Amino acid sequence: FEFLDGSLEGEEECRQKSNISPEEYQNFFEFDNVENVLNETVELKYKCHVKCVMEKQPEKWLNDQGQMDLKQMSVSSEAEEDITKCMDQADEEPCSYAFKLVICALKSDIQALDYDSSEEYVETLEEEDLFELTTQSG
Repeated sequence: FEFLDGSLEGEEECRQKSNISPEEYQNFFEFDNVENVLNETVELKYKCHVKCVMEKQPEKWLNDQGQMDLKQMSVSSEAEEDITKCMDQADEEPCSYAFKLVICALKSDIQALDYDSSEEYVETLEEEDLFELTTQSG
């Protein structure tokens, strides 16, 4: 997913817009928080931050109606199926929906790597990798 490997256009602006302090932002991306991120048990302001950053990226994952755009995401047919199935459980609230899309994409990518579970994948991450994954996505 190119979006996950991209730059963080507008990240600082989105952090301020979402009312997240620098300390809160840093704590959010701590390795100890990865389980909360992957399980989507994070405050709405973090989900809104992710949505804001997504909207500022050149590759748009959301269409004008705020719904996922799998063509823009450039995913394989297998990933498309996984993401679509995962998004069946998405909340309609826009920030939660966008955050869920990032998590679904991450989990789909994890499955494509033949990991048995996201927990196993999480154990292999270093803090630096987690920061990249979560800021460029959930």
